[in-house]
Amino acid sequence: MITILLYTALGFHAFQTQPWNVHSIYQQAFKVNPAATSALQAVVQAQQHVAEIDAQRRMALTFSGSASANRGTENFDPRSANFQTYQGTVSLPIPNGRRISAQEVQANAQLTVAQAGLTKAELDLAFRSSDAYFGILRARGAEAIAQQNLDQASRAVADAQKRVDAGDLAPSEVLKARVPESQARAALARAKSDVRVAEETLNSLIHLDLTGVPQVDELSEASAAELTIAQAHEEARKHSPDAITAEANVVAAQGALAETKRSRDMDFTLQASQTHTTDPTTYADLTTFGLSFNLPMSDGGVVKRQIAEATAALKQAEAARDTAYEDLDLAVEQAFLDVQADAANLASTKETLAIAQDSYSKAEEAYNAGLTTTRDVLDAGIALAQAKNDVNSATYDLALARAKLDQVIGRLPNS
Repeated sequence: MITILLYTALGFHAFQTQPWNVHSIYQQAFKVNPAATSALQAVVQAQQHVAEIDAQRRMALTFSGSASANRGTENFDPRSANFQTYQGTVSLPIPNGRRISAQEVQANAQLTVAQAGLTKAELDLAFRSSDAYFGILRARGAEAIAQQNLDQASRAVADAQKRVDAGDLAPSEVLKARVPESQARAALARAKSDVRVAEETLNSLIHLDLTGVPQVDELSEASAAELTIAQAHEEARKHSPDAITAEANVVAAQGALAETKRSRDMDFTLQASQTHTTDPTTYADLTTFGLSFNLPMSDGGVVKRQIAEATAALKQAEAARDTAYEDLDLAVEQAFLDVQADAANLASTKETLAIAQDSYSKAEEAYNAGLTTTRDVLDAGIALAQAKNDVNSATYDLALARAKLDQVIGRLPNS
């Protein structure tokens, strides 16, 4: 992941010789997306905080020293004397293991939240990458269909004109045929515009000024979800960043409560000092070893209030976790049902397309045999064009629904 960020946009474009697909679009989008970069930095910061807390368990020696020049007087000879005193002290605080453990729980939970935030940014970009990829394929498919419809309508006009010239049809039949041709030409213009918008959407996502027309891989056959609804729920509970964040917030709140309860613990410090003096009335050299402690006697009820506050925060985090699980379960159900519905819709539109294709072929045969009018062929052609567009839309609706399900359950491209 960090390696991806090291490439520049120009460098990536130089290496991008293969057609774009969901995975390559996602990789490039992740590299240049500000939200992903910010989420990655949040993970690095949280990792450093964990290391900082862990460092508190290590030895932390402190050296302090003093030097002084003195003059003293006594009731015996010599009555006065000048002397110097030098002192050095080494202090070693004894870490409070339980307090540090509580802080580590919080720090690791914060790291988990940061990592979940990064995963959420990745999943968002993965879905946007799928949307951009399928958007181009959908638009280009619609353009190809629009071109076929225009070609078909133009042939109908030409055929009608030949029949009129031969005296088989009235001239009004040509006018009837020109209406769908005009409509098909307008539809093709709209389709071309939609393609350009889809291509610009891709360019905006990957932040590259692509020269020429961006090439994308063709979509393989879309299908319904390969996992059951129970498996989808299980995957979501394991990998959804919302669920992971909610659980980590509960753990962090538990650590904060544990740390608060240890805020009045006794602190201990080991000390060793060496004193050298030229004072004739005391030891010239004195070595001292000691243990000092700090015991809070009264804080006016501050800690009690802090414990109550931390307990309330823990209950709030638990309630938020339960809500997050409920929302996640609903999102999984909705995404899974959307996939199933879109799969059924695709199958239905394919059946309709087969029927429309057969109807159009029969209408052409009857028309060529002089058994029907131009209107019958035009009506069959309109139905066929609609059926083709329906299949095209249903194909990419299903593909995008699959991408949405992957986003909900926390599955990245090629993972």
